[in-house]
Amino acid sequence: MDELPPNNTTMDEIPVSDTSVDEVPPNNTIYISNLNYKIKKDELKDALYTTFSKFGSIVDILCFTSAEMHGQADVTFKEIDSAVMAVRSMQGFPFYDKPMRIEFVRRNSDIITKAKWVYTEPDPTTRRQYRDVIDELRNVMTTDERERRNKLIGEVGGGDGK
Repeated sequence: MDELPPNNTTMDEIPVSDTSVDEVPPNNTIYISNLNYKIKKDELKDALYTTFSKFGSIVDILCFTSAEMHGQADVTFKEIDSAVMAVRSMQGFPFYDKPMRIEFVRRNSDIITKAKWVYTEPDPTTRRQYRDVIDELRNVMTTDERERRNKLIGEVGGGDGK
């Protein structure tokens, strides 16, 4: 374990780590800024696809056109390795006469999150417990409440009201 520096150490004497505090770990989606905002959205999307598809399969490209977001885009790759290669290779690359600034997004895109989500079947015991609770609630309903409910259902076309 590294020892803490003595109290009389100046800030210049403390070693700096290799990674910055703001560094985002690699993931499937890269954020690109400093794009030429005069380019139409469809043309920009096509150009980004052509430029970045050489690094791997692209799942999605979002080009932002609102006033505060113009000149920015997200490119989502199927594989993280593809995104890493794209960031390393294309950082500062002149794209429509402007050098691209590329970084990983802080949060995975919805499409990747949904793809990674794995459905698990609920435990049969839990399902049985829910069913038992619902049955108990049905039994708690008084006869008057049942008649009122059935009458309301009949009025909205859900049956004969009996």
